Amino acid sequence: MVDSADFNGTNAVKSDGENIVALTGSDGQGDITIAAQDLSLGGANVTLTDSQGIGTLADAQAAVTAINDSINNVTNALSEIGSGANQLQQTKDFTEKLSNATEVGIGNLVDADLAATNAAFQANQVRQALGVQTFSIANQQPGALLSLFQS
Repeated sequence: MVDSADFNGTNAVKSDGENIVALTGSDGQGDITIAAQDLSLGGANVTLTDSQGIGTLADAQAAVTAINDSINNVTNALSEIGSGANQLQQTKDFTEKLSNATEVGIGNLVDADLAATNAAFQANQVRQALGVQTFSIANQQPGALLSLFQS
């Protein structure tokens, strides 16, 4: 099981397994690395071997000790992997929230720009209407003066 437990071509739990590295920058800053944990039989964390005998009392006691040590070591190794997975999940969640906030901000900027353009358009329409009305009033004044002289 340990030898076939790989994800995207990376096996972080076999002997000489590879670290899981995420968000690798060109300068190596900000990397999230989950250290490989050797969970193979007889490896760094599983001290029990496939040749462990239980034929004598001493062998059985050694096997029980190896099993207990292996359980503790595997628990610690899985905690390390779980901690790294949690860090990746938090980074993913933060990145999604940042992306959403950026999209909302861009949308607000576009909306604000459209609102400003609309306001300028309406102001120009009002200026045009006032200009037409001003010319209309100005054109009526000479006619009013002429009508005074005609009576």
